[in-house]
Amino acid sequence: MSTFAESHDFSGVTVIPFCTSGSSDIGQSDDTLAGQAGTGTWLQGKRFSGSVTEDQLREWINETEGTAVKETLRLQINDTEVAVQWENNGSVSALTELASSGPLTVVTSEYGGFERVGSLGERLPDNDVRITTEPGDVVLYSGDQIVIFYGSNTWEYTRLGKITGLNADELAGLLSGQDVTVTLSCR
Repeated sequence: MSTFAESHDFSGVTVIPFCTSGSSDIGQSDDTLAGQAGTGTWLQGKRFSGSVTEDQLREWINETEGTAVKETLRLQINDTEVAVQWENNGSVSALTELASSGPLTVVTSEYGGFERVGSLGERLPDNDVRITTEPGDVVLYSGDQIVIFYGSNTWEYTRLGKITGLNADELAGLLSGQDVTVTLSCR
């Protein structure tokens, strides 16, 4: 699976990994594969027991297909779409709903030489906790500002997601500088 993920371009594709196993769960496989692929939108995967039937799999695929297409949130930095592993929380749900009525464009400002911050124009539900961010973290600040990190900071934020497939230098290249626009949209 790793070789497959690394050797294919998943741009514009939503991937929901699944596996069968008698005892082991899916673990971090979906996050690992998303990082190896570096492109596409990777959603949380699922493990089925080894006795799953074809009908049960088809039912899950049909249910998942509808919600994945409806709820897939995309992030673009200037002209570059980036893969994000979104959190499963109320803030991301509200952000997805906000972006579902049309692309949401956020003009960002550089702050501290390690992050970009911009107003969403609307307050979202938040659940701030003190965290230390890493490059690629996407967070909500003060309920109405999106922050994308290419460095690190410790503060109270609500986690929204993590950009996958880019290292700190690549993120700095995308996010540092004068004019950086972030666009959120739904597929």
